Amino acid sequence: MGDIKEFVEHCVNIWNEADADRCRQTIRALWQEDARHLARSLEAVGLDGIETRVRNAYEKWVREKGNVFRLWTVSTAITTSSSCAGRWCRPAAAT
Repeated sequence: MGDIKEFVEHCVNIWNEADADRCRQTIRALWQEDARHLARSLEAVGLDGIETRVRNAYEKWVREKGNVFRLWTVSTAITTSSSCAGRWCRPAAAT
């Protein structure tokens, strides 16, 4: 990964990835083997746990409900910590 902006874009975009193989490859490029993903009361541990968490979120929020994950805000804290935050949103209806 070249810089923090590119890293964050990949982190957010992985939640919208329809291709399971590409999703798996990107997860392995972004996270370490012992990584953890925390979201409210959910915790995914390790690459397999994160992959399951991402795929389940994709199936529920993107494929089934038509939402899209997008970066909400970028904090300067991202450059000094190992975490970042995003939110999902529903795209505007076509008119």
